Amino acid sequence: TELSERINETVSGSGAPVVVQVTGNHFTALAQASDLITAALKKIPGTLSVAPQTAWMAPEIKVRPRYAALRHWGLSPIEAMDYVRLLVHGRLVGRLYHGTRVWPLLVRYPRSWSTGPARIRQLQIETPGGVWIPLHDIAHVYEGAGFYNISDLDGQRVQTIAVHLAGISARSFVHQARAAIIHLKLPAGVVVSFA
Repeated sequence: TELSERINETVSGSGAPVVVQVTGNHFTALAQASDLITAALKKIPGTLSVAPQTAWMAPEIKVRPRYAALRHWGLSPIEAMDYVRLLVHGRLVGRLYHGTRVWPLLVRYPRSWSTGPARIRQLQIETPGGVWIPLHDIAHVYEGAGFYNISDLDGQRVQTIAVHLAGISARSFVHQARAAIIHLKLPAGVVVSFA
């Protein structure tokens, strides 16, 4: 009924009567565990649907420091990444006050600098010796993919699996699900709970 769906959504964050929460620190381990658990849950009689939360991947530009080059130029990874942070987020340099309103004043590179890896590789970094070098001399800059939306629960990454039922109580299903999951060989560091 609509009332029970709203109660389920309020309690677990999902409209499903049973939500399995798979928590851990590593995305690949969560994905593997989620696939194994989803397959096991589908075999339990009375399961109408099993819908794992999809971890969407999105294109992103990655910057990986070249540690030997950083040492050669006398830079720490943090110093080098400060320039990248300035490019992406800007730096707060003050606040503008007008009556009761306050606006942050940010300094950042022009947007044209963040149009792609080729342009970002040319970002100039000042070394402690006063020499300016391009970012590509001290870091790999490339296009990759990263998780678009990362959910967490109590400081751990979480992937949820929503389960809809037909002809079986949630309590009975959870009992059978726990019995099925205990026999799975899940990756180390993964914890399974029910909501």
